[in-house]
Amino acid sequence: MSKIQVEVRFTDKLESIRVDGQEMEIPNAIKTKSVEEWFEPAAGRVKWGGLGAEIKDMDFSGEKNTVYSFLFNGPEDKKREFMGFVESFCLGEEAQQETQEETEQDYLQDASDFQQVGNAEMAFQSYMVAASDYGRPEAQLEVARCYQNGIGVAKNAENAIAWYKKAAEQGNAEAQCALGEFYYQAFGVEKNEKEARRWYEAAATQGNATAQYMTGRLYAELSYNVAAVKWYTKAAEQNCPEAQCELGKCYETGDGVGKNEAKAVELYRKATEQGYAEAQYKMGECYYYGTGIACDEDEATKWYRKAAEQGFAQAQRTLGDCYYNGDGVEEDDKEAANWYQKAAEQGDAEAQYMLGECYYYGRGIDENEAEAVKWYQKAAEQGDAEAQYSLGNCYCYGIGVEKDFTLISTVALPRIVPALLSSRISKFNVDLFVTFTRA
Repeated sequence: MSKIQVEVRFTDKLESIRVDGQEMEIPNAIKTKSVEEWFEPAAGRVKWGGLGAEIKDMDFSGEKNTVYSFLFNGPEDKKREFMGFVESFCLGEEAQQETQEETEQDYLQDASDFQQVGNAEMAFQSYMVAASDYGRPEAQLEVARCYQNGIGVAKNAENAIAWYKKAAEQGNAEAQCALGEFYYQAFGVEKNEKEARRWYEAAATQGNATAQYMTGRLYAELSYNVAAVKWYTKAAEQNCPEAQCELGKCYETGDGVGKNEAKAVELYRKATEQGYAEAQYKMGECYYYGTGIACDEDEATKWYRKAAEQGFAQAQRTLGDCYYNGDGVEEDDKEAANWYQKAAEQGDAEAQYMLGECYYYGRGIDENEAEAVKWYQKAAEQGDAEAQYSLGNCYCYGIGVEKDFTLISTVALPRIVPALLSSRISKFNVDLFVTFTRA
């Protein structure tokens, strides 16, 4: 004997009927009729054999002694009326009412089972039933994730936001955190840091570590450093490596908390234990400069390398500097150029300038003035004063670029003057500047 579940959803009219999870085709003319008329065959051109007949037509089990279990999702008075007719039309002796909670859980379990066997589309459909028909926030969260990542359904940022919001408004912390991320990163919505902070903080108060970290970060961006430290601390206590690193920076600089360099090192080290690249870089800095720990260039280089190998651009550039200058490692121009290249390709301005220098002087790489100019240009456009100076020099003397004094006033001077004013330029070629201004 098999058991088939029949689910009926009613608002101000009949919305849907599912038999064993399959949607029944219901003529519009039937949806607006009274509950009693659902059970009766329709007259005229409307194809409807009555609810009992329609259910049996959809029963694919092939068994004669099928037990039908009914769930009515709608107003209580309509539910009583419906169940009365179920019994009157000879479906009632075998009809059983299941609690809504059990049914919702069945859909969630079905979705989980489908996920485990790799059936993303069926998992999505099961989540959607639990989310839309029963309003389960955990199902709404999963539906949102499916829309966001295109799992079992086409990607749709607008739908993802709508479902995250439904779950978030019911207090689901993961949905609140995700919604905060959407507003912060402008995924499918306009960037709105106030709205992002509202949702992050809602999740943070429920103990969501990621949300606590992001709440701290948003307060830090507004220079509310004490509030930032409060939330970083909560997240750090839950071993959030990003929060441990940011809290370490606060202790290192004394922003929002008493300055304590040893505490900063302790926090950086905790984050490195989880493989967090920025914390590895900060550990390298602490060893290099003796911040909260004894100076040790070998240890500094070790930590720079760990972060660099994870693709952290600042560490790649700094490791390049170590090889360029022989700090903590043997001087190796080829290795220096290699690490500068990696960081430069990620947009690090100082690495772009140093890569330009490598090409200009042929250090660790074949001399190539055109490539030097290319990388000086990239760094100069980000405001790097040394690159601005070098680029101006190239335009003036036609090094790697066509010499054209008509470009001096529009290209070189806007770059060379900031270089002159910058403390990073220790010497300035006065004759060069005079040449520029006369041009």
